[in-house]
Amino acid sequence: MNPPSQQAGVIPAPERPALGIRLPSVLVADPQQAARLAELNTRLVEGPIDAARAEAERLRGLAAEGAFLRPPEGAVVVYRLGAGEHQQTGVIADVAVDDYRTGRIRRHEATRPDRVRRMEDVLAAMRWELVPLTLTHPPLPGLQSLLAAATERAPDVETVAADGVSQSVWIEPPGRAADDIRAELTGIDTLYIADGHHRMAAAERYAGPGDFVLGALFPADEMRLLGYHRCLIRPGGVSTSDLIDVLAAQPMTESLREYGTDEEVTTGPGIVAMWLDDRWYRLRLRVPRTADPCASLDVVLLEEGVLGPLAGGTGARILPLPGSGDADSIARWCAEHDAVGFLLHPPGVSQVVAVADAGEVMPPKSTWFDPKARAGPFLRDLRR
Repeated sequence: MNPPSQQAGVIPAPERPALGIRLPSVLVADPQQAARLAELNTRLVEGPIDAARAEAERLRGLAAEGAFLRPPEGAVVVYRLGAGEHQQTGVIADVAVDDYRTGRIRRHEATRPDRVRRMEDVLAAMRWELVPLTLTHPPLPGLQSLLAAATERAPDVETVAADGVSQSVWIEPPGRAADDIRAELTGIDTLYIADGHHRMAAAERYAGPGDFVLGALFPADEMRLLGYHRCLIRPGGVSTSDLIDVLAAQPMTESLREYGTDEEVTTGPGIVAMWLDDRWYRLRLRVPRTADPCASLDVVLLEEGVLGPLAGGTGARILPLPGSGDADSIARWCAEHDAVGFLLHPPGVSQVVAVADAGEVMPPKSTWFDPKARAGPFLRDLRR
């Protein structure tokens, strides 16, 4: 692993090199340009590669004309995401790809090779990064106190998306405060990927030794994790009563009953709310006694011990549903698609960290960190 540069202001501890965290080589967009970059990122994810090359040249022309703000050398870029009453504040930084290769930037979800290759192709064609990885780390009270002070003034750039998620950026100029923030970053020993597993894997394939990738670093105690729900497209010819009997007989089903008329539909650890034919049912999972942090997760128990055997026997399809939907919206979706809905209680951040520390991975679409870093405010030239 490459030691961080002197520019980063990171001093390796004698017993173990510090993480490769350095000041970001990033451009900051104003709100109008940020909106265009967000739209561009959406098009490029699935669009033709030739379009990526053309957009890359256009962006380089704009950058040369001074269309984007370039933080001065030694400045720290502070980044806040807001959604409703929730907010999380962190630092934008370049992080060493070598730290991912050596396991100090850790993943918790599996990736699809085809999607990784697609993102690598876009990186190679664009040679720009538009979205920081969303990374989390154990809380550092000193760092959080410094960031609170840095964000007391109005942000230098602020955007609000159509869904209400805000992105705010403060550029802390070179000086004592910026130096103190960089010094606190040396206390981070491990980073965990909250969002961006495919982009990180693509960066690993694309990057050479000593290369960096853009990240947004947030403390774990400020992260918000929602449940990633499931739906089962009902197999034809199976009645509601037969379906309930089959679900109740699955190996990881401890009990299954209908919610009472006045009973609130809730979820909890080991408790799944199931929607079927305009009724809600309470499904209690049989949680095994195991030291394996992945095997005891609700999403694993539901998929492997309830839905998997059922789908295998009937040919039914299992689909993930984003955790941003509430019970009513999921019920409406299931009614429209003749599906059975399963509302899952979200895992805790500590559970996600335990899976990553054990070197295991959850099933795809298991975690829904919200909000997460988005395209818009930042632009990083990979040629630098």
